[in-house]
Amino acid sequence: MAVVALLAGLTVLFLTFWLSYAVIYIGARGISAVSELIFGTRIRLAHEWRLVGAGVFLVLLFIGHLRAPPFERGDYPPRNDALLIFHSGAFGPLVQLLAQPRASSKMIADILYTGPRLVTGAWGLSTRAFWLGKANAVACAPVLMLLASRDKAVTWEELSEAFPDATWDRLHPQLRLINGIVYLEKGIALSAELREELGKRIASG
Repeated sequence: MAVVALLAGLTVLFLTFWLSYAVIYIGARGISAVSELIFGTRIRLAHEWRLVGAGVFLVLLFIGHLRAPPFERGDYPPRNDALLIFHSGAFGPLVQLLAQPRASSKMIADILYTGPRLVTGAWGLSTRAFWLGKANAVACAPVLMLLASRDKAVTWEELSEAFPDATWDRLHPQLRLINGIVYLEKGIALSAELREELGKRIASG
């Protein structure tokens, strides 16, 4: 999954780079046309500077993505249904964008963040896979067996009594990597999905 996310992210970043390049090119041509019309002077932006501008835009996308709180993703402002907009025709989408400026700008930003999200997600998946590969399965397995045998959470006292020789400062980070282990204030529990999966494996021997 990390490799797939990385390849997809690089592809999206490649398309985003050239899309921003095209926007800079069109914007520069428009500014040049206005300057020539008003001042009689044509402004020319070299190809190298357009490349730099597109690259800087990608860097700003990464910065914006890393600074944005994850819980704000997909959180769009409520629609103003009182506005009369056309839902069909060539200008329908443009009118909807203008009628809902906050939601539209948020949606456009989320689309542009797709490349950075895929790349950073690939990094997170690869890091997780690396540490899972180094996890001590022999030490984690008895803890999982104990958690699977209980219907409720196992308290810290019970864990300490069951595994007095365990090195918890090393074991806790490894257990946190396992999807389905839920850390609570008074102990550890299993999610219903992981409990069901472990139950099937235990039953099958």
